[in-house]
Amino acid sequence: MENELISKLRYVIYARKSTEDAEKQVRSINDQVADCQKVADEFRLNVVDVITEEKSAKIPNNRPKFSKLLRDINDRKVDGIISWHPDRLARNMVEAGKIIHKLDIGVIKDLRFKTFQFSNDANGKMMLGMLFVFAKHYSDDLKTKVDRGMQNNLKEGKSSGTPKHGYIREDDGRYRPDERNFSLLQQAWQKRAEGATLEDVAEFLNSNNYSKYVKRYRDYVPRKISKSTLGEMFNDTFYFGLLNQTNQSVDLTEIYSFEPMISRDTFYRVQSLSQASTRNTSKERFIYYPLRKMLFCSVCNDKRPFIVSRSKGRQGKYYLYYRCANKACTRTDKNIRGKAIFEQLSLIIEAHLNNLPTEAYAHYMTELAALSDTKKIKLRQQRSTAITILRGHKTRENDLTLSLGRAQGTRAIEGINHQLEGLALDIERQEAMIKRIDETLALSDLPPLTPEEFASEVKQIGKKLSRATGVQKDLIAKNLFLKLEIGEKHVTDYHWCEPFATLVKMDEIKNGGAYRIRTDHLFHAMEALYQMS
Repeated sequence: MENELISKLRYVIYARKSTEDAEKQVRSINDQVADCQKVADEFRLNVVDVITEEKSAKIPNNRPKFSKLLRDINDRKVDGIISWHPDRLARNMVEAGKIIHKLDIGVIKDLRFKTFQFSNDANGKMMLGMLFVFAKHYSDDLKTKVDRGMQNNLKEGKSSGTPKHGYIREDDGRYRPDERNFSLLQQAWQKRAEGATLEDVAEFLNSNNYSKYVKRYRDYVPRKISKSTLGEMFNDTFYFGLLNQTNQSVDLTEIYSFEPMISRDTFYRVQSLSQASTRNTSKERFIYYPLRKMLFCSVCNDKRPFIVSRSKGRQGKYYLYYRCANKACTRTDKNIRGKAIFEQLSLIIEAHLNNLPTEAYAHYMTELAALSDTKKIKLRQQRSTAITILRGHKTRENDLTLSLGRAQGTRAIEGINHQLEGLALDIERQEAMIKRIDETLALSDLPPLTPEEFASEVKQIGKKLSRATGVQKDLIAKNLFLKLEIGEKHVTDYHWCEPFATLVKMDEIKNGGAYRIRTDHLFHAMEALYQMS
């Protein structure tokens, strides 16, 4: 490229160092910027900005500053990039492909690197593509080795997960009781098992000056315990020895001399107490009403959601009805059939989601992977908790059954039967939860959808909605829509959840502009579709 032409180009120095993966050998950001500035000085390049970022480049659309840089390039505000090495720009093929495409169409005029001499021709782009591939392979291989190491360590009881209240994790990854807090937290568990509220337990710990040991400080840091923190702790099977991590569950008491804070029985009693407030022996209490708190009146614009109810028809079949919560509403027909609303939703979905742009699939694939890993860990924790609760329910059921055989007097027998009825519902609930979790885990292990399967499944959402069960209809609708406004007889307005809000507007995005959509709503909607298949 001629020197006169180069002098007119506007370059941006981009430096990146990941804080999210093991890139220990990469030069610091300041060193990268200094090296890039030397390149600019040597070739007399016009640097208009310096961008630094501490983000991983393994996952596309994970770097806000880099995404803005690409937008500035599309808007012709920047002509070239100076970076220390190509792997600073991308470690994934989505963004690597974008960079090479922008070189092909001339939007990026030039690239300069401290460690690699790039030429903007066929050979130069081939070498650049190979370096991007090597960078991706390095990240993928590193992740595989890290995951394998974590799994092997966990088999030996060596954790790399979140520190636990009341324990200190040693350098070898094993847990030992925290002498200052272990006994205090044991008392907290016992209080909760005896019926104390979360507020009471939090006040007890805070009034006793609970402080958490922070390893990097090698000291205790005062910390106020909140209800949400206690809720997480009281649902964690770790405290009786069952650790869930990296898609595995291990019993630490079988691996080394781990000292549990509580017994399985105490954990069960705490879980039973948490569920007691929602237990009701009447099955009417557990009727599932779809679209609860999603429908709003556009006739009177009342801010309260529609009231949902059901009535029994002449043939014994139940029908869903929705009505405005405002008694002074002027609508002609006070009640709207649920069937009519879902029929309209099916038409709305088919009208908007039948022709998704090709970019939607790339976002589905890249973000679904990260979602799945997080989701699996959480699901396995929930499954372990549910199994523990189920075992406790069945033990309690056996004890009550034996007591029933020895009971004397009508009042005693009725009391035991009442408890057995409640336990039967609790057992049914836990078994359904475990089944649901197992099905979801099985779905997350399925091969990724192909672009054709992805487009087909999304197109089927509207049609399958019409023949779904009440629970499935609610799951699909809530992951598609935030809010629905209802007129006299029709849906007058609707507000999409992400990523659908972005997908239906995708054609408004020009020149491949950078954007980021989330796929958690899409993932859950897909789950419902798979279960119906």
